[in-house]
Formats: sequence, structure tokens, C-alpha cells
Amino acid sequence: MLSIILFMLALISLARYHWNRRRLYYHAWKIGGPFAWPIIGSAYLFIRGHYSYNIVTKLIDSQPPIFKLWIGTKLVILTIQPTHAEVIVKTCFNRLGTKHMEEIFKTGLITAPVDIWRTRRKIINKSFNTKILNSYVDIFDKVARQSMRQFEEKCDGNYIDVLETLSRISFDAVCETLLDVDSSLIDTLQTTTDYPKSPQFVAVVYGFIRILSGDIPLCTKRIIEMKKIESSLYKNCSEDNFDNEKVFINNLINSTEDGELDESGVMDEIQSVFAASETTAITNALVLCMMGLHSNIQKNIQEELDSIFGHSDRTVTLEDVNRMYYLERVIKETMRLFPPVPFIRRSVDEDIELDSHVLPKGSEVYIPLLSLHRRPDFWKDPLVFNPDRFLAQNEAKRPNCSYLPFSRGSKNCIGFKYAMLSMKTMLAIFFKHYEVQSTEYKSIEDVDFWLNIIAYPKTSCKVKLQKLEKKNS
Repeated sequence: MLSIILFMLALISLARYHWNRRRLYYHAWKIGGPFAWPIIGSAYLFIRGHYSYNIVTKLIDSQPPIFKLWIGTKLVILTIQPTHAEVIVKTCFNRLGTKHMEEIFKTGLITAPVDIWRTRRKIINKSFNTKILNSYVDIFDKVARQSMRQFEEKCDGNYIDVLETLSRISFDAVCETLLDVDSSLIDTLQTTTDYPKSPQFVAVVYGFIRILSGDIPLCTKRIIEMKKIESSLYKNCSEDNFDNEKVFINNLINSTEDGELDESGVMDEIQSVFAASETTAITNALVLCMMGLHSNIQKNIQEELDSIFGHSDRTVTLEDVNRMYYLERVIKETMRLFPPVPFIRRSVDEDIELDSHVLPKGSEVYIPLLSLHRRPDFWKDPLVFNPDRFLAQNEAKRPNCSYLPFSRGSKNCIGFKYAMLSMKTMLAIFFKHYEVQSTEYKSIEDVDFWLNIIAYPKTSCKVKLQKLEKKNS
């Protein structure tokens, strides 16, 4: 008798659960998608761990521009319609995370819920104003020159993996700009810690740990302690230090003193910028790989740099960076083909109408950027590397939100200007001194990634380099 009662209670509970989700089921029924089994939904498609770009995009490309996946009891809606993307980035503010993201970013700006995000964004905006960002160009130049000397001894006709060196450059740049510390001090602030070597986790997010083999949280804590001591020395100084107070780490520390942020919040935001720095390294590495496939485009880059610098090897200035129109288009085309963050992921907190469909409250929505960026109706011959897609007259022909490497709207990537300044400066230094002769990739289709927080190359970014002869000034 007891077993019958328990069974009936379970049945009633299950019926109530599904009844409360009836609107979710109703709107999901109107959206197409692959077959879903009871309980596991469409998760069977990923049972073998198929989390690479090429496999996932084949699934996406086989479906309508908007479709659904049931992952267990979770309703996930994917869309590659620019009009849908525009609505989503303007109305869905809670980013979705994963267990791995929470471990790494904690409640940093990247993963924070809306209420925390609003406060953090307001604080951090001060550190990403144009005046401060522009002042970093000479630091990007210095860091790039110091690290790229490592390439000189490797111009021996063999393939080398450039991602490791470029990761170190990005990491050092973050230290010296946003954290206002000499990157050479970082090694002394660490303790050796063993991390698991999962390519889908640590290698994706902590690329720089492969170089430094360090304990990033402990390192971060020691940097904060050091900067607090420094900050206290500036308290009674003149207004000349006003801009220094806006430097990212100083701004965060000052916010703790004002009660706007606690120390764990400072830790979270610093760890976030460390992890985010890997995206610029990956993009830079892929630019070099693409030049190994497109020598004519590399020649155009070097001609543009010659027109700016002539035969001089002087320091790169902000004015120089602003004249690197072609190099910027090359970077944008690389990020079109290989967006370093593969998905924009948001929770749906209220019903949203998208054309004839409704995204029901309680669902999740993903914008798969690789598929969006390769739609042939917006990007003719999408697998052809063509920087001129980003000429102003060509950009004007495409719909809004057909290109979203930094997202858009109020929750766009706060560091997009920083990233572009750093990439243009670092790549300019590279192409002034080196030439990519070839890459191990035979075509754009050969480039595949592990899908996670960051799209990390499944194989290394190997190229053959040749040092350019110095021209007489």
C-alpha cells in the first residue's frame, strides 16, 4: 500500500512539474530541431564528446536558422539570424556560464548576474576610457619587442608553435597595463601548482599557465597586496595621479575603499582579464597562420607598414596604429572566420518574440558565432579569406549583428578597444621584423577548435618564419 501511495505522489509531482512548464513545451513545439529522446533530449548527439567547431557547426548548419535542442530537461534555442541576435543582445542580459567558467571567472564581469554586473561595469568603465587605452600603445610596443626576440633563433626552416610566445606577450601586456606591474615580477610572485592537462579546460582558459606554471589566484592576491601599499603612498599626492587611479587595478582597489566592491570582487575581475587575454593571443596566432596561407595579403600588410614607418624601426605610436587600416581588416577577417568566443549565451528571463517564434521564459538562447559569421547570404564565398569585406562600403551592405566577435549592446566586451589596440601594435612589430613563409594548415577548413569558454585550437598554430633583412634608414 505504501509503495502505491509513494508511486501516486511521484506521479502527481511529475504531472505538476510538467504542467508548470506547459508554456515552455508549447513554444518549443513550434520551433524545429533534431530528434529528442525522453529524459536525455538531444544530448545523445554529444555523448561521444564531439565538442569541436567542425562537428558542432555541421549540426548547426543542418538545421533551420533558428532551432531548438533539448539537453535533458533544458530547452536551448540556437539562432543565426542577425535580426534575432540584435533583439537578444538588447533584451537578454544574464549571461550563461558553465561549471568551468564559474571556477575561473567566479563573479567577474564576464559571468556576473545582472545586478552585480551593473555595479562592476560602472566601476570598470573608468579604466577603459579612450585616453587611458591610448596611453598603453608604447607598453604594447615594448612588450612585443622583448618577447618577439624569441622568434629570431627559431627562423631555422622548421615549424614552430607561435601561440605560446604570443600568449606570454598578451599576459605580459595585461600585467604592465591593466595591473600596472612589471611582468618580470610575476614569476617571483608565484608558487608552482600542478594543474590538470585537459585540453578542453585548462589549456583553453589558462593558456598562460602553460607558460608560467603558476598559481594565478595566489599571484593575483600578492599583486593586490603590493598595489595597496603603493596606493596608500599616493593618497596625499597631487592631482597628477588622477589618471593613475583610473588604471584598472588601482580603480578596483579604490572601489573597495569606497565600499563599492569587496576584495573577492577585485580578485574575480583580475582573474577575468587574465583569462580573457588568451583570446588576443589566439587571434594573433591565427593571423600568422592565415598569412602562411595568403602570402599576397601578408605582402599588403608589409606595404602598409612601410608606408607608415618607412625604413625606421622606431616605437609604434597611437597615430601609427590609427593608420593601420588594412591590418585592422585582416584582424577582423580572422575573427570572422575564427571568433575566439564561440557562442553568445544568454538566459531568457521573460518571453521574447522573434518573428513567428517565441523564446519562452526559462529557456536558454545561444548565438553560434562561427555559423553566423559564415552565412553565405551575408558573406559571399565565406571560406575565402578576404579582408576587404570590412571596407566601409561593404560593411554597410550587411545587416546589423551579422558580425559579433565582441558581442554588442550594453553587455558587449568591455575590452574590445583594448584588444584591437594591442593586436594591431603587436602584429605591426611582428610583420616589421618577420615574414610567415608557410603554416602546417593546408586550408581554412583544416583549422578546428575545442569548444569551451574560449575556442582553443585543437592542434598547434605552427608556422615557418623568416627574419626580414634590415632596411637602410
